[in-house]
Amino acid sequence: MLTVVTVAPTQDTNAILQGLVGASSEQVCFGRDGVQLHLSGQGHVGLGDPVREGGLEAPAVPLLVVLRRLAPLTLDQVRISAADVDAAGTLTLTLGALTLTCSSDDAYESWTATSNRGGPVICLPGGELAVFE
Repeated sequence: MLTVVTVAPTQDTNAILQGLVGASSEQVCFGRDGVQLHLSGQGHVGLGDPVREGGLEAPAVPLLVVLRRLAPLTLDQVRISAADVDAAGTLTLTLGALTLTCSSDDAYESWTATSNRGGPVICLPGGELAVFE
């Protein structure tokens, strides 16, 4: 049975996200709800729209562009070197030279993540984070 626990993003959530560091993307899936990365070591990241290449100041890129950037990294088994969430619920994920940022949204769940340290973590509307145990 899963229990929902809402947590402070700078503590428990980042500890879970650190379990993504060192994992490589084994499969990238694309659908109308976003891009899903299936990672080595029981990890998973789901990114909804909008996603930015770089920080929050960068323009949003279409999800198909994100898929095109991630596919070669999957084939080359590039590993995640950084994963972090800030107090506003913005996820930053770095794979090799590619940094993706997925901010929270007021109307829908914008991203999810599971690692070998726990989760899933879901960024709820408004940026609040929920962790299922």
